[in-house]
Amino acid sequence: MSFRQALIGLCVAILAVIAGGIGGFLSHAYFEIWFDPVDGIQATNFATWTKIADGFRANFDMTKPQSYRAYYGENIGAGQTGISTADIVLRNFQLSGKMVGVKRKIVKTQEFVWSLSGYSNSERMALTQRGPLGGIGSLFVERTQDVDNNVYYVGYFLTEDYEPGSSQTQITQCPFVMMEQSVAAQKYPTADEAHSKIETLKSKCGLYSLPQWRAGAP
Repeated sequence: MSFRQALIGLCVAILAVIAGGIGGFLSHAYFEIWFDPVDGIQATNFATWTKIADGFRANFDMTKPQSYRAYYGENIGAGQTGISTADIVLRNFQLSGKMVGVKRKIVKTQEFVWSLSGYSNSERMALTQRGPLGGIGSLFVERTQDVDNNVYYVGYFLTEDYEPGSSQTQITQCPFVMMEQSVAAQKYPTADEAHSKIETLKSKCGLYSLPQWRAGAP
């Protein structure tokens, strides 16, 4: 079998899956593709390349972006907690409960962007983030509503952090509140107003200590 024939066979397999879900793309669908390991494939033997199709996997899910405003505590040193503001866009996949998105924060006219991913159900949302310099963190929040039926996500934000003046990484646990952009614009347009009106945001950040591993420990 020639290289050309092997490549055509692989492309046909991929296009068949894509064609089956083309209607989903027109309805805010998410397309994910990956290859599972397959025995017997040799990079130098084109005749084995057709087996790649046996490991081809794809997944479609319905999604729609949602825009949020987040207010959360941030360690500013000397035991003090400041309130930061970020804009978050999330895509919630209706079939799997998976979520992906971005968090954007402006610091002195400079924009910083974090990648977000995780899962949600009807009660809670768990997300992880990775920053532009490789820093990581996680969010665990609970869904709640006020008397006007506005939805909020309230919980904690755990993130890698540096005490000002130190190069040693630590993990801090800070209060976190997220709401739709329209609710924020109407009720909490600034971090100061959110801090004064939302009791959760008056909590201080604290250190989150991981267990210390020792030789011989399980």
